[in-house]
Order: sequence, then C-alpha cells, then structure tokens
Amino acid sequence: MLIVTTTMYLSRIRKQLLFLGVLWIAPMAIAQEIPQSDPVSTTPQAAYLQLTHSQSHERVQSGDLVYLNFSIENTSDRISRDISVQIAITEGTFIEAYSQKLGTYDESRGLWQLPQLQAKESATLSFSLLMNADQDIDFQAFIFNVGSISMENKASTIQGEIKWVEEDCLVVFNDFSQTEKGRKRGLYADCATEYPNNFLQVFDRWGALVYEKENYDNSWTGKRHPKFTKFGREELLEGTYYYVLSFPESDRAEKTGWIYISE
Repeated sequence: MLIVTTTMYLSRIRKQLLFLGVLWIAPMAIAQEIPQSDPVSTTPQAAYLQLTHSQSHERVQSGDLVYLNFSIENTSDRISRDISVQIAITEGTFIEAYSQKLGTYDESRGLWQLPQLQAKESATLSFSLLMNADQDIDFQAFIFNVGSISMENKASTIQGEIKWVEEDCLVVFNDFSQTEKGRKRGLYADCATEYPNNFLQVFDRWGALVYEKENYDNSWTGKRHPKFTKFGREELLEGTYYYVLSFPESDRAEKTGWIYISE
C-alpha cells in the first residue's frame, strides 16, 4: 500500500512539473511567434509604386506647345520614403515650364525626388514643352530608387514620343507692324476657319486678358474686346502682347506666340 501511495504521489508531482513547464515555455514561444509591427515603416518595393504618364498631343509642329505629365502613386497601405524618379527628354527640347506639388525636380539632372508618399497618395510632375526643332521628342521615366534600395532593373519604366510633322496651312502671321499703304492691320491665321470652334485669346505682358474670340476668323485689329473695356481703353497701349490659339475639337496642338502693337 505504501508503494502504491508513493507512486501515485510521484506521478502527481511529475504532472504538476510538466504543467508548470508548459506555462513557462508557452509565453516565450508565443512572444517569439508574434511579429513586431511598425505602423509607419516604409515599403521599398517598386512594385507598390505605379508610374504613369499622359500627353496633350502625339503629333505637333515647330512652334507648338505640348503638355507632358508624369504621375506616381503609392498603392500600398504603408508610407514609401525617399523616392527618386529619373526622367530623360530629348536633348535640346525647350522646357518652357514645369511644376509639381510634391517633391523637387532638378532640371539639370532630370531627377524628381519625393521625401515620402503616404499610403494611396499620388504626385504629378508636369512639363510644358515647346517644339523648337524639326525632330521628334522622345522621353523616358523610371523609378530610380526607393529608400536605400537602387532599382537597377528600372522597374516601372515608361517611355514614349511626341512626333514632329511638317507645317501645314495653319501658320499665324503677325501683321500689326506692317505699314504698307492699304494693308489691313491684324492677326492672321492661315486657314484657321478650317478648324471649327477654334479659340483665340490675347494677353498683355502682365497676363491680363484683353481679347478673346471663339471661331476666330482673322478679324482682330488690335483693340480691346468690348467686354474688357472696363479694365482700360479700347485702343491698346503700344507694347508686346501674347496670343494662344487653341483647337478644342482637334488633335492640333495650340499655337502660341507674341505680337507687337504700335501706336
């Protein structure tokens, strides 16, 4: 009887020790299995960053203005930091202007740098390019690096071109400085009437609108539009003015240039 009792007592102790051992080991195992989360950690994989572009026209002529936009979006649920996008545009292309709301753009290096992009956030870099040579404009953009990781495989690369085409009949002539007897003073756009719903706007050197007309028919003679006379006299002051002739219902790029009005 004593032997049986002792055996049962030892068995009970062994079970208690095993139970205590499980309680000691289990928390350690659970702690090792639960990953430590960082709610603001970066996502350095370029796969989460989508790079796209858009352009106002695919075919332009010398003197035309074309708009080119690059956009990058963080599609992940985490912040991406230290993003660099390399942009290359045909050498010699005249960049009239560029703008961006996020990050900075170094024109000399063609490098767009963004300190961070929040989850689901996007940013856009916009260019205004002037076709000033008889050649196509090629462009390419790719994510250069994210954080400390260099994207040597040029992930998310996009590329395209803006084709140059030879001049057609649409040529804008500034006839204001002509003084030959009997010559009508005005702004003449050859065959502009072949482009329905064209739209002409003229601005002074301070950017104020002085004249506009839908379906321009070469009838402007250098005077302020009647609806703008409250801002000044009908006869415009001598000086340089700037025009924009656009074609909303055509693939034609808008025509821009300057004119000089003399007294």
